[in-house]
Parts: sequence; C-alpha cells; structure tokens
Amino acid sequence: MHLNRFWSSVWTVAGFLLLITLLQMIADQVVTLFGLLGSVAPSAARWAVAASHAVVPIAASLTYIDWRWGWKADNAGLRPTFAARFWFLPGLAGGLALAGLAFLLGGWGRMPQLNLGVESLVQAALTSAALFGVELILRGIAISRFEQDLSGRDVLLLALVTPVAWVVLTALFGLGWPAPQIRAQFGGLAGLTFSALQSLLFLQTQSVWLVAGVHIGLYLGRNVLGLDYGQAGLLLVTAVPAALLLWRELNRMRTIRPAGPRPGKRRVVYGKTVRGPWGPH
Repeated sequence: MHLNRFWSSVWTVAGFLLLITLLQMIADQVVTLFGLLGSVAPSAARWAVAASHAVVPIAASLTYIDWRWGWKADNAGLRPTFAARFWFLPGLAGGLALAGLAFLLGGWGRMPQLNLGVESLVQAALTSAALFGVELILRGIAISRFEQDLSGRDVLLLALVTPVAWVVLTALFGLGWPAPQIRAQFGGLAGLTFSALQSLLFLQTQSVWLVAGVHIGLYLGRNVLGLDYGQAGLLLVTAVPAALLLWRELNRMRTIRPAGPRPGKRRVVYGKTVRGPWGPH
C-alpha cells in the first residue's frame, strides 16, 4: 500500500462528498426559504425538500466530475448507452426479489399491504430518485475514483467502508445528505450487509444502473408493495450473495495477468496502438 497515494485518494473522495453534502444543505435552506416555508406550510416544505434531494445531488455530482475529472463512464460507472440503462430493470427485479424473500422469511402467512395512494406513489418516486443519487455518488463516483487511484485490496477495503462511514459521519454531525430516511437503511447488521452487497456488485459490474435498481427495488417492495420485511430476513437474503461476490472479488484479485501486452489483434489509429479488431475508441 502506497500510503501517500492511498490517503490522497481518501481525502479527494471525502472532499467531494463533503461538497455535495454542503450543496444539498444550502439547497434545502433555499427551497424552504430559510425555514419560513416550514413554519407557514410544513407539508409544502417537506415536499420541497424531497424534490431537492431528488435533483440536487445528481446534478451537482455530474457537474463536478465533468469539471474536475472530465466526463467519461469510468469516472462514474454511469454509461449513457441504452444497453447500460437496461441493467436498471434487472436490478429493480432483483431488489423486489430480495424484498419478497425477506418478507417470506420473516412474515410467513402474512399478506402484504399495498400502498398505492397518489401521495405515496409521488413520495416513492422522489425517494427513488434520491436513492439513485446516493448510489451514483457513494458507489459509482467514489468507488470509481478509488479504482482510478488505487488497486487490489485497497479498492476493496475502501469500497466496503466508504458508504457506511459517510452515512455514520453525517448522522453524528447532523449533516443533511443523505436524508435521514435513507440513512436508516444502512442501520443494523442487515443494512451493513446490504451495503456490502451493493459495493461488491458495483465492483463486479461497474454499473450504477444495476446497483441503483437493486436499492430502489428493495425500497419499493417495502414501501409500495407492502413487503414489510424485518432485519433478520434481510440479513439472510443478502448475506449469501454478498459472500459469493466477496469470494469472486478476492479470487479475481489473486489472478495476476502476465506482464506485457495482451494477446489479440492490434492496429494503429492516429499513431496509437489499441486492441483490435477495432479497439476501444
């Protein structure tokens, strides 16, 4: 471990997360008219804050990486192609499946209570967008930065620790992002296991669309479809895939690629040698 490079990467990501958090706190004050809206119309203030959390983190983080590191998929794990976006649907289905299995394990014989009111659906849509922002920032951008700067076990360690550590720090110091209802999802042993599963899934797939779909599916399963699972059920259904992904990641790190150029056809484009047949453009 090169300590200078390690801590430089850690502080870079910490500074980025702090900037996003401060921008969110400022936006919350602006949309609530610095507390005036909350005293006059508490319901309107609540909806304004929910909309702010759905929009500001995503817009601010994408603007920052475009300015600071340059826009490319490797800096965010957010490929803009249709094929990449498609992976949101399997992720959503996977999250719903996790919620269903956890509900069956913890509440066998109970019937789910659907929550399909208009207000509940609008709240679910805003929270889903906020969850996408959380996964984009804590998983996509943070882990991608670590992968750019570091390698091997350093990346694995930081990928597992950073999301949980930031949620704990924001709760301790009363910071405004992520929102308290989202921070609660990281609580307990089940929440920690689910966070580890999400980080390992991103390391394996490099897809924010997929991990965000899983998180949103789990949320919708509980809050819209009424699959009110407990901590024990969630722990059981997330521990096994998390352990399998951890084994795959450790096995991948033990596989050392031979030194020298990779095999395969090569060609020269504008003086640069790239892999064939057409190479990464």
